[in-house]
Amino acid sequence: MKTFIKYLIALGFGALLSLYVMNAWDLFDKTNPADIFHILHNSFLFPGVMLAGLGLLVFVSNEGVFDILTFGTRQFFGMFRKKKNKKYADFYEYKEARAQKKLKFGTILICGTIYIVASVVMLILYHQYI
Repeated sequence: MKTFIKYLIALGFGALLSLYVMNAWDLFDKTNPADIFHILHNSFLFPGVMLAGLGLLVFVSNEGVFDILTFGTRQFFGMFRKKKNKKYADFYEYKEARAQKKLKFGTILICGTIYIVASVVMLILYHQYI
């Protein structure tokens, strides 16, 4: 049930973004099918790229690409604190602790892919009308 709610939230967020793009491009005032499919393509592509990009960013972060940058930033700003209690003695400890806290990204990535596939379908239908 929890997984279903996560998918529903991600798809709902994508639907809100999609409706925003539809409204911005005045979809509901168009009568030409080519214009309608063009706007639908854009409105599904935007949330698809946003969600899939966020999912890929979380995946890359889980793999440790940003670990040295995050550790260095924490160390730098830690020098300006009055209390010098370091949470991690060195980068190895930080990396080990970070490996234990991986975020789940599959739901966001799958929902983004669904929107991208819907966008491709709308693009195919658009090319049939032009």
